[in-house]
Amino acid sequence: MEYDISSAEQLIFQVLDQCHFMFFPNQWIDFSMDYSKNELLALLLIYRKGETNMTDVADYIKSPLNTATGVIGRLEKRGMVKRQRSEQDKRVMTVVLSQEGRDAVKQFFREVNQRFSQVLEVLSAEEISAVLQVLQKAITVLNTEPGNAVEKPEKSIKKITIT
Repeated sequence: MEYDISSAEQLIFQVLDQCHFMFFPNQWIDFSMDYSKNELLALLLIYRKGETNMTDVADYIKSPLNTATGVIGRLEKRGMVKRQRSEQDKRVMTVVLSQEGRDAVKQFFREVNQRFSQVLEVLSAEEISAVLQVLQKAITVLNTEPGNAVEKPEKSIKKITIT
């Protein structure tokens, strides 16, 4: 199904009208509102990997190395991360979370888990499956370069035996 610009705008505004509360710190997770998108993504990457280098941070936040260095510098000033020399190669500088950073990310996950648990409690297994399928399709489309065709999965035909 194709949408014209006006119906796409209407859909966007309808979603924003229903979800704009999520952009206010007192309605969502206070932690995430204290950090820029790149800072939050860097914290989550470092939490997941345990230790990473600046190139990996830059690749993950899809920015140049000098931008990633600034992001890590701001996080370091806030006491969330520490830079250290790699044990394997002393020429390489790695980044790890400080104890304060680990605690903050764990708190972030506790709050996210609490909010998502509230949503999951009101959805059936079928609804959760449908949401996940729709999200996966949306992510596939959004990860495709504009103008490139997205392959549609072939519809499977179910054969029913009649006896």
